[in-house]
Amino acid sequence: MEWCGVQYLQQMTTLEIRVRSTKRGEKEAGFLALGGAAVCLGLHQGFESFSLAAPVFDRGRRGKVQVVNEAVGILVKGKGGPEMVLVYEEDGRPVRRRTSACGVAPTPSASSSASQSLPRSTQQAAAPPEEDWNQTTTTEDSTMKPQALLSAAAFLPAFVSAAPSADKRAAKPPAFFLAGDSTTAVQSTGGGGWGNGFLSFLKKPAFGTNYGRNGRTTVDYVSQGHWATVKDAVKSNTANFDVYVTIQFGHNDQKPEKNISLDQYQTNLGNLAKEIKALGATPILVTPLTRRSFNSAGVVTNNLSNERERTIAAATETKTTYIDLNLNSRKYVQAIGETKAHSYNLVESDNTHLNAEGSVVFGRLVADLVLQKNKGLEQWFTPNKTLSDEIWKAINSSTV
Repeated sequence: MEWCGVQYLQQMTTLEIRVRSTKRGEKEAGFLALGGAAVCLGLHQGFESFSLAAPVFDRGRRGKVQVVNEAVGILVKGKGGPEMVLVYEEDGRPVRRRTSACGVAPTPSASSSASQSLPRSTQQAAAPPEEDWNQTTTTEDSTMKPQALLSAAAFLPAFVSAAPSADKRAAKPPAFFLAGDSTTAVQSTGGGGWGNGFLSFLKKPAFGTNYGRNGRTTVDYVSQGHWATVKDAVKSNTANFDVYVTIQFGHNDQKPEKNISLDQYQTNLGNLAKEIKALGATPILVTPLTRRSFNSAGVVTNNLSNERERTIAAATETKTTYIDLNLNSRKYVQAIGETKAHSYNLVESDNTHLNAEGSVVFGRLVADLVLQKNKGLEQWFTPNKTLSDEIWKAINSSTV
């Protein structure tokens, strides 16, 4: 089964389904509704994990997947909600033919590429705890080896439109290349940012490289050849990976001696984003990480507001995804207070750069912000619910 190209199911919800072996050696499946628009359906080799398009379920809804029998397929029910039947192909022979919800007639050739076209999901949240499953169990015959799901809920209408590019690229694991200044860069003398902490949450085969460089601006990052290195990495990986490039500058661009106007700063960011798009990758503009300095009233300073606004303007102008790290990091720092905020300093008096712990904390914040914009990437990030909950509790309680 391949992703359904230009077909798009509206008013649907993605269900993540996991099949596991019971203590008796039988197979048992459960689903977790992830929310968001769904693109058709797909199967991972070995029947270990697959996603499908389904009627709307509330995000977080859990339930059991009931295997009706091998000649019918799989019946998915939501508690009190609609049903859908998935029909699969076994040994190259369609068990049941229907017009799929994507409006594409199933063919034997579709199954041959199924296992290659989709990533293997290892998302921990997608394996619902047994006590949370809310339907009667019917276990699967251990000899059942479906090779591809062919159709879903023929009674559901198919809505045709252009599929979002993020969905079309879902078959590839992501690669993240981080471009920026010292507040992105690896921890070193005079530098250290969120980059390495962010990359630590990626699950293989997803990977990333931190190309942040100390002291750099949107001008000299390019003139000194660092940007060319990033673009070379993009070119080398777009065939096998869904490539994303984060772009965060501002701390050095704002220094008077750099002689970079806000207009030039905005134009430079937009040009960087356009160059990445031209290479077939996805740029993500990042508003600059806040400094952790406080005034006498205990309020965190807001001295990157112009750069934040111009980053957002560049994203809007070029129709580029952005994440507002500046606002959210400032809210977080204000909420935790000066003493805790300074515990993340690279050295005692450095309120700009991050130590290793700070890199993990703010890297988690960046990861969460990225996932808010693209939930399809969740399977490639290791969750840290405790840390995320602490961060967002602070942000949501902030007075900033």
